[in-house]
Amino acid sequence: MQPPTLPIEKPKTLLVLGILNLAFAAFGIYGLITSVMMLVKPEMYAANPVVTIMQNDVAYATYYKGLLGFSFLLVPANLAAAIGLIRGREWARKLTLAMALVGVVVAGVNGWISHTHLSGPAMAEAMKNTGSDATAQKIMEVAMTVSLFVGFLVAVVWTIVQFALLCRAKVRAYCKVAK
Repeated sequence: MQPPTLPIEKPKTLLVLGILNLAFAAFGIYGLITSVMMLVKPEMYAANPVVTIMQNDVAYATYYKGLLGFSFLLVPANLAAAIGLIRGREWARKLTLAMALVGVVVAGVNGWISHTHLSGPAMAEAMKNTGSDATAQKIMEVAMTVSLFVGFLVAVVWTIVQFALLCRAKVRAYCKVAK
C-alpha cells in the first residue's frame, strides 16, 4: 500500500505541540541566561542558597555546570524541533519524541541530585548566610521536595501526551510526506 501524498490536511496537533514546545524553548533560553549569570556574577544572587551550596559542594557545582553545558545542546535542539513540528517535518517529530524521553531522564536525575545536595545540612548552612531561620529552612525543603516531585510528574505526563499525539497514524503519515 502506498503512503498518502499531500495534500492531506495538516494535523492541528503539530501546530499546537510546536507552539507549546516553542514556549518551553523560551523558558529554556531564560534558564540558560539566569544560570550563566549565577555562575558569572554570583554576588547578584547572594540571597539564593544554591550559590552558597555550589561554592561549598564541588560535586554539585560540577553537576550544575555539566547540566548547563548539556542544556546548551538541548535548548537549541528543542527550538529546532518545535519549528520543525510546526512545519510538519518527520525529523522534528522524531526529535521531539527523543527530547521528551531525555526530559524525563534529566528531570529524574536532576530531582535526585538536587534532593541529595540541596537539602538537609547544606541548605541549613546556606540559609544561615542569608539570615533565614529554621522555619524558613524547613519550608524551603518541603517546597523543594514537592516541586521536584511535581516537576518529574509533569515531565512524565508531558512525554506520554507527546507520544500519544505524535504517534497517531494521521500525524505520522503527514510528517512522512511533508517536505
